[in-house]
Amino acid sequence: MRTIIDHNGRQWTAFVGRESYGVHMILFMPQTGGGAMQAPLDVDTWLEAEQRLAAMTEAELAEQLASSAWPWGEGFDGGTP
Repeated sequence: MRTIIDHNGRQWTAFVGRESYGVHMILFMPQTGGGAMQAPLDVDTWLEAEQRLAAMTEAELAEQLASSAWPWGEGFDGGTP
């Protein structure tokens, strides 16, 4: 679990999650309220996902949030799975 500050100065908690269909995700939970976000990780195991999250810099996580995350609960196509 990590705490980051995004490009707008907002604090988020980032942690590993897994979708029911097996894709590992970084879940971003805003610390000041609002909706959670998710971004996929290209890994095969939970351990790899945890290691990838730990190895990412705060800047890399903020960029992942800004560029490839979408609201939690929506699928890859923007619809509810």
